[in-house]
Amino acid sequence: MNCADCGRENEQGATTCKDCGKPLPVAESPDAAGSYGGWDQVAETRQIYEAELMKLRLQSSGIDAQVVDQTFEQAPMPEVANINVVRVLVPNDRAEEARRILAQPVDLPADGESDGNGDNQ
Repeated sequence: MNCADCGRENEQGATTCKDCGKPLPVAESPDAAGSYGGWDQVAETRQIYEAELMKLRLQSSGIDAQVVDQTFEQAPMPEVANINVVRVLVPNDRAEEARRILAQPVDLPADGESDGNGDNQ
């Protein structure tokens, strides 16, 4: 992390600049419980569409939800794998309820459309 005052590069996790002694900004990171400044992580996936579906499911139950896409793509280097991390966050006070909702199985509709006679078209 670089000091905003003097530009010196400091070690990760440092709280003060090695050169000028000024305080370094603290990057927001999750605490041990997966909390991000009032928001708790309730799910993690590698695909954004899965996280968006979870968000819609929570919102339909009245829980505000946010998707944080922390995907890192290193292109065009074929030997370096992409890092896919997509998180679903909800307000702290709704986290347990959200986890219960996401743990429940979902009934999916049957494939195809019915023609009214019970036969799929």
